[in-house]
Amino acid sequence: MKKVVTITEERNVCDYCEDENKETYGECPICGAHACYECKKDHFTERTAELHISSSGNQFCYKCIANPPKEFKKLMSLYDEMDALKNRETNFYESERKIQKILEDKIREEKKCLT
Repeated sequence: MKKVVTITEERNVCDYCEDENKETYGECPICGAHACYECKKDHFTERTAELHISSSGNQFCYKCIANPPKEFKKLMSLYDEMDALKNRETNFYESERKIQKILEDKIREEKKCLT
């Protein structure tokens, strides 16, 4: 016997484009906003707790990062400090690479003079 069955499912809908056919990939742990893949690029950012791992954090919407509720302010402040540390590290290594390049060029020039 065949029977027609209607299945209902509960889905998260993107809070930005409200397209019911798109799967959501991000949920802000503060406000609970959901975003599809395309909207996540414009409305969410990832905050990580580790210095050298780039994808182990939480997805936060920009609205909550800019103005977090009182109970999340300390957490956001700590994420800001981690981001600053990452930026300092990146700038340090970029600076070191520039110095390395200068030294390598000088060594090559000096070697040319010796031959």
